Amino acid sequence: MSLSHYWTSGNEGEEIVIQENIRGHLFTFYSNRSLFSKNRVDKGTKLLADTMVLFEGQKVLDLGCGYGVLGIVAKKVCPSCDVFMSDVNELAIKYSKKNAEVNGVDVKVVLSDLFENLNETFDNIITNPPFTRGKEIIKLWVEESHNHLNSPGILQLVATKKFRYIEVLLKKYFDKFEIFNKKGDYIIYLAYKK
Repeated sequence: MSLSHYWTSGNEGEEIVIQENIRGHLFTFYSNRSLFSKNRVDKGTKLLADTMVLFEGQKVLDLGCGYGVLGIVAKKVCPSCDVFMSDVNELAIKYSKKNAEVNGVDVKVVLSDLFENLNETFDNIITNPPFTRGKEIIKLWVEESHNHLNSPGILQLVATKKFRYIEVLLKKYFDKFEIFNKKGDYIIYLAYKK
């Protein structure tokens, strides 16, 4: 399996149109064959989008945004939130910007390898981490998220039962964490920074 969708632009090819009902809104997302979950909103991302916790006026980051599902949903359901979206993939950035416009939300979209181009701290980070890239990347993902959260702050992420080692990392870097939701193999974690 090629993991190139995480960091290369790829050959764009034909656009794919996805429509999805999330939290009482019908969203339209454009994607293509070079991006993760190109034909439908990934089940884990959908579960996180349906259940993520947002508070009025928060500064929110969709880390590793792909074509923008989490950040766009966050802004739609919490208009007062200041939403940033970031990804290492230029094509993902292009589609995130397009999808934000199509869905009528005003978000900031940044090309960044983790936090490299984000000179910000956040109240809330939401993410579907790239577990297939390995434990070292996920360790960095969790550690850097903690470092870029305000106090108090919250990290919300989705994992599958296969990647339960995430609990060791959350325990190491955060003051506490909880399993917020489960559906099938997917688990939503909330980790808190005091």
